[in-house]
Amino acid sequence: MRVRLGCAAAMTIMRHRVQAAQTSAVVATLALRQQSAGYVQEESIPLRYRLKRALAILNTSPRLHEMLQAVHTLEMCTRLSKECCIECLAHRVPRLLYKAIRKCNRSRPHLELLHQLLQVCLHLTASPGTADTKTTAVVRVDEDVDGVGMSLELWIDLLQMHRDSTVLFTLSARLCKRTLQTLNANEWSLGEAPRRLRLLHALMSKKAKTKSTVDRVTPHHASKPPKEHLHPQKAAAMLQTLVDLSQHEGQKHHDGVRETRAGSSAGLVRAMDEQCPPRARYEQWWV
Repeated sequence: MRVRLGCAAAMTIMRHRVQAAQTSAVVATLALRQQSAGYVQEESIPLRYRLKRALAILNTSPRLHEMLQAVHTLEMCTRLSKECCIECLAHRVPRLLYKAIRKCNRSRPHLELLHQLLQVCLHLTASPGTADTKTTAVVRVDEDVDGVGMSLELWIDLLQMHRDSTVLFTLSARLCKRTLQTLNANEWSLGEAPRRLRLLHALMSKKAKTKSTVDRVTPHHASKPPKEHLHPQKAAAMLQTLVDLSQHEGQKHHDGVRETRAGSSAGLVRAMDEQCPPRARYEQWWV
């Protein structure tokens, strides 16, 4: 009797498992069909309408997962379509992206969002609608609809905040380099950017020297840092490029200011010569 009950219980368990497996297979098949149908429907939507929907979500939604999805769509649109990049620039999307970047913190979801936002900014700076070093027309500061002038301090803040992250630091350095080239091409003032870049370069150079000294003393079988951590020497090399670029253009700006002052001084001397002879002017200074 006990043997029969045991066999019946085992058969019941096996029957339930087979039914559950069949039910799971049916549910999984239906889910895949619905997902594939939704995927095909999503693929049929033009990129322009996806861009408008993503911008609407980014403007209105405070939820992080919706912002992640919207920025991912925005990154895909700007990567695949130049027309989407031009439309983003026409609607002043870079200023919206800068505002979203400043709200990101160091948590993992926010870092993922920041990565996507930097990718979108990189696509927009590489689009033909932006001002770059090949631009011949000079853009005034009050016509800076893309917010290029205000973005330089943002990229330096990101370089300082994420100087241990390979991906974020590299993206920020590339954006900083393109912004410096744009500002220099339009002869805009760099403000405190050269000084901040020099200080950050000195910090990373000192950190690289310390790390090399520690690596010489530490045994070779010691654990290596993760790949996502940026080597200080590589960061110092990228910062050196930015420092050279900012100093070169800063020197040009300084030479231009010096020439302007020299020209104004020469004009003042000519005006004084017209009013009184040099001898009389000399006597006036010594009276």
